Amino acid sequence: MIRVLEKLRSVTNGGIETFVFGISERLNDEDIKIEIYSDNKPESQKYEDIAKSCGIRLRGSGRDYKAVRIKPLRMLLKWVDFLKFIKQEHYDIIHLHMCRPYDILYAAAARLAGSRHIILHSHSSWRSDVSFPEKLADPFFRALSRKKGYHLAACSKQAAEYMFGDRSFVLLKNGIETDKFSYSPELRITERERLGIGDSFAVGNVGRLCEAKNQSFLLEIFAELLKLRQDSILIIAGDGELESRLKQKAEELKISEKVIFCGAVDNTSLLYQAMDCFVFPSNFEGLGIAAIEAQTAGLKTICSDGVPREAAVTELCSFMPLKASPKEWAEHIISECDGYVRRSYAKEVRTAGYDIADTAKQLEKIYRSLAEE
Repeated sequence: MIRVLEKLRSVTNGGIETFVFGISERLNDEDIKIEIYSDNKPESQKYEDIAKSCGIRLRGSGRDYKAVRIKPLRMLLKWVDFLKFIKQEHYDIIHLHMCRPYDILYAAAARLAGSRHIILHSHSSWRSDVSFPEKLADPFFRALSRKKGYHLAACSKQAAEYMFGDRSFVLLKNGIETDKFSYSPELRITERERLGIGDSFAVGNVGRLCEAKNQSFLLEIFAELLKLRQDSILIIAGDGELESRLKQKAEELKISEKVIFCGAVDNTSLLYQAMDCFVFPSNFEGLGIAAIEAQTAGLKTICSDGVPREAAVTELCSFMPLKASPKEWAEHIISECDGYVRRSYAKEVRTAGYDIADTAKQLEKIYRSLAEE
């Protein structure tokens, strides 16, 4: 049996966690035993229930790191706890899912604990929310990835360059359940009735409410869109630290009655059915899995230039500069959606290699190959 540990920062409804759960569910069997380690406790009991239903064990130190106010000390405690955990357990492969270059410190801990096979998997590209000390230290952490013995993977070329520089890597596409996100006219009617949006022109966004996802700019875009189409409505799915600030901004822009904040949603595939257009003005993304989901559902998808071009897996996807004005974004949305007849693009997304079953098969080959070394 091959024992694999998937290392995460946290267990939430984010794209990385969804990807890891999807892969783990498909690979966890008698030959490959997968466990998930998270620095922080799951945000909800539902994640424990999901893991249990898949036969996957969630691991962690059990320590409440939020009580430690000094960030360097908090990071040190997480590192030490992970080192102790790896020493106690014996995994054939450590799969480290990375958002920032300093995450490689966990790989160093795994190596100190005696782990032979460590996969560094980048899920993020350039970030605007990095502190000055982190910017100074990032080149050092990137240099650590050059050490022999690490296996490098990334969800996009941009994510690989951000995390590892110019080193060669394996592309692991962020696959989704394409059948689940396939467009259904019947589900569209049902979901729009549930939301009570009638025949409105529904613009949507799915993602954590944070600086990276840039929903503040999205509200400005939507305020301009309303001037062009008064029947427009904005659907925002996700929770996060900026929720109250975004709701306040919607009030200030006098558009709150036209904005639906759905909070964290378990089944976003239904929301995509109700939308007419997907707008993704992120400041940065490793890939932008929500954009892949939206295209699968047959939605015109407008991304910022902070989203890697690999996210354009169909002709439905277009890009706009973050420097463009909200009015220019609104005009582009109208232009893209004018006269569009919607259909499912599940087949095209599968052909592009973004079905999670195919990604799972690729990763299974990698795990088995490493275990045989």
